[in-house]
Amino acid sequence: MAEGNALSLAGFLKDAGIAVVDRRSWVKLPHQVADALRRAVGEGVWAPGERLPSARQLASAFGVSFRVAVEALRILAKENRISLRAKSRAVVNVEESALKNHRVLLVLPGGIHEYANMTVYERMRMRLNEAGYMVSVTSLMRVGSRNNYDVAQLRTDLRRQYELVVCPYTAHGQVLDIIRSSRQPFVIMPGKAVEAKNFVGNISRDIRSPERAFVGHCRRRKVRRVTIVGKWSGDGVWIQKALAAEGIAAEIVIIPAKVCTCRGESIERAAFDVFSRRLTHAGKEPLPDVFYFTDDFACYGAMTAMLTHGVRVPEDVRLATVANRGSLRAFRTTLTRVEYDLPAMGDAASDYILGFLRNGEFPPDAVVRPVFRIGGSFR
Repeated sequence: MAEGNALSLAGFLKDAGIAVVDRRSWVKLPHQVADALRRAVGEGVWAPGERLPSARQLASAFGVSFRVAVEALRILAKENRISLRAKSRAVVNVEESALKNHRVLLVLPGGIHEYANMTVYERMRMRLNEAGYMVSVTSLMRVGSRNNYDVAQLRTDLRRQYELVVCPYTAHGQVLDIIRSSRQPFVIMPGKAVEAKNFVGNISRDIRSPERAFVGHCRRRKVRRVTIVGKWSGDGVWIQKALAAEGIAAEIVIIPAKVCTCRGESIERAAFDVFSRRLTHAGKEPLPDVFYFTDDFACYGAMTAMLTHGVRVPEDVRLATVANRGSLRAFRTTLTRVEYDLPAMGDAASDYILGFLRNGEFPPDAVVRPVFRIGGSFR
């Protein structure tokens, strides 16, 4: 882009549909600006050796603060895409010319606020960027009463050529049809195989292995009765059947919380109320050998209720839960858990994707999974 053409940046941003950042997106504002600048350089808006607009000009163009624009430039500098110079504008590095065709499109559900998904997606985006790939992100927003998506931006983005399109969630049929018709190679995660010539493969999420390990642990410890605490109807049915196959009685208790709209704290509060009532009538409703929670917030609420009513873990009752690594609460004892190491899962998914981008090979058994860890709450 010639320095004297002050409208080039605004024109490119308008054509690409990124003149204004998406404040509903899970992607942080500096990363949104950095992603747009990577695409601009790849499109040839700035050639190697040319200067970028100043941070204040970028802030004005994107509708963000000066601090956000500066952080976006620092992100690109850390990736060695640009050089920051004192009292001067950033310059595109010559090496960037070799990255012009290294593009990946990440197609995500828009407006998500779930910690688990955000962590995995952000890790994938970061790893691909570090490997020298320009990652564009399309966030899909639900519209209408039938949970369809606004796919206008996706159609626009797919007019460009990408080395790979990645859908790291169970993609809606409408979305898959659009990606299939684009004839660009794509990967889905998690999901099943798709009938399409441009389908590269899927990265499955195996949650059964650690659940089987929990059932085996119950068998070895001669457990007779387990209460499974879930968040919605049908939650825990598979593990209930697996326990029954081992001769272990299992009931399911559902926490009455609107899990589709509420925060984890609401689930924790609802679990506290349920267990407070249950423990108040403990004589009529004896405790099981083990409580198994399909949600860590439900586990925290129940444990708080147990502490309040003088029920000790693991002396009076043992328990296990599903939990995210790095967000475990501090109680008197460590938790036995099906542990999701979210950064590691993002790294594993990225390794499969990078293997295809570098070597053209994608394994048929690509999988990410949590692990079963034994803690003091159920040894």
